Amino acid sequence: MSLNDGTLRGGAPNANDLPHILLISDDRAWPMTSGYRRRIAQQVRALAQVGTVYWIVAPRGRRDDGETPTVPAELSGRVVAVLVPAPTRSRASRVTRWTTGDLPRSVAAGDWGSVLAHLSRLDLAAFDFVFCVGLASFEHVKGTIRCDQFTVVDMVDLESTKLEQASDIRTQGIVGRVRSGLNRSEVRRWRRLEKSVAAEATATILSSDSETDTIGGNARCVPNTYDDPAPIRRRISSPPNILFVGSLDYPPNADGLDWFVCGIWPTLRARIPELSMRVVGEGLSTQHSARRCAGIEVIGPVADLRPLLEEATLCVVPLRWAGGTRVKILEAFAHELPVVSTTVGAAGLDVSDDCELRVADDPEGFASACAEIIEDPHLAERIAEAGRQAFESKHETNHVVLQSAEWLSLLVDQARET
Repeated sequence: MSLNDGTLRGGAPNANDLPHILLISDDRAWPMTSGYRRRIAQQVRALAQVGTVYWIVAPRGRRDDGETPTVPAELSGRVVAVLVPAPTRSRASRVTRWTTGDLPRSVAAGDWGSVLAHLSRLDLAAFDFVFCVGLASFEHVKGTIRCDQFTVVDMVDLESTKLEQASDIRTQGIVGRVRSGLNRSEVRRWRRLEKSVAAEATATILSSDSETDTIGGNARCVPNTYDDPAPIRRRISSPPNILFVGSLDYPPNADGLDWFVCGIWPTLRARIPELSMRVVGEGLSTQHSARRCAGIEVIGPVADLRPLLEEATLCVVPLRWAGGTRVKILEAFAHELPVVSTTVGAAGLDVSDDCELRVADDPEGFASACAEIIEDPHLAERIAEAGRQAFESKHETNHVVLQSAEWLSLLVDQARET
C-alpha cells in the first residue's frame, strides 16, 4: 500500500489534515508475546492518537510467519501496517560485515534491502516525521529518509549496559573468558552506535530514567507499560508455587533461570518441600537445567498468562544482566502478585526493597526473601498492594500512552514549523 492510494493521503482518515507519521519497527506488536512487542504496541497506540500511521514492520527473526501484521480493530482507521522483512543474512555474510565494519553483530546481521527499496517508492516528504523502534531500524534507513527529516528513535534500552554486565559475569573457564572478550568488543560497538543515534536523531526515547541520563541530550524517558487486568481475581495457591515468566531464547532470561534453578531452588525446596515452580516462555533449550529439576514444570509459551498469574504465590525475576525495565515485573504488579528480584532485574523502576518488592543479589538472600513471602501472607499482601499502586501511578498503558501522545503532538507542531 502506498501513500498515493488515498488511505494515507487525501482519503477519509486525513479529512482533518491529521499529521502523517512513518513508523518503522524491527518486530511485530501483536500478538504481544514479549516485552519488546508490548513496547512496540505501546508506541503504535500513542502515534495513532497523534495522526495517521504508515507502519513498516521489518521482523528480525527467522521464525516469522510471513502474514500481514495484526492491527487491533480500534486502530484500523489510523494505522496501515505492511510487512517488509529484514531477514538474517547468511553466516558468511554476517561474519564479513561484522569483521569489516563497526556495527554490533545483531545489527549487521539484518538484510534491510527490501525495506530500503520499499522506502524508495514512498513520498517521504509527505510525512511529518519518522518514528523508529530499535536502533537497527534507524541505522539502516537513515541514509534513505531525508537528512533533515524530523526523526524520533525509541532505543528501548541500552544494549551496551546489558552486555557490559554479562561480560563481568561470564568469565569462568576458557570459553567464558573468550565470550567475555567478545562481549566487551560488542559493548564498544553498541556504545558507538547508541551515541551516534542520539546525535543524529531529533529525539530519542528510553524506558528508564537512569539510561536516559546516560544518553543525555535529547533523550526522554517513556516507561514500559502493561494493560490494567482489573478486575483482579487472586486465588491463594495451596500448595504454594513460584512463577518465572520470560522469553527463554533471550540470553539474560535463560541465564537468570539457570542461576535460580542451580543456586536457589535447592535451598527453597529444602525449606518448603511442597513448593513447586512453573516456567513460562518459549525457546528454553532442551539441555537447560530447569528441565531436570524435581518440582519444576516447564510449561513453554501460553496464549493467556492470566490464569497462571492468578494462581501463583510469587513471581521471581532472578536476572544478573539486563537493560531497560522488566515488563514481567509490571505484569506481576498489575495482578497484585508479590515479586522477588535482583537489583539488575528491578533496575530502571522507581521501586525499593521491602516496599513494592523484595530485592536480593546472592542465592542465600534470594531464597530467604522468597521463603519469607511464601510463609507470611501479611508480608505478601503488603508488598503486592504496593506493587499494584506503583503500576497504577506510573505504568498503566492508557495513562502513559496519553502522555506520550501529548509529547509527540508537540514534536509534530515543531516539525511542521521547520
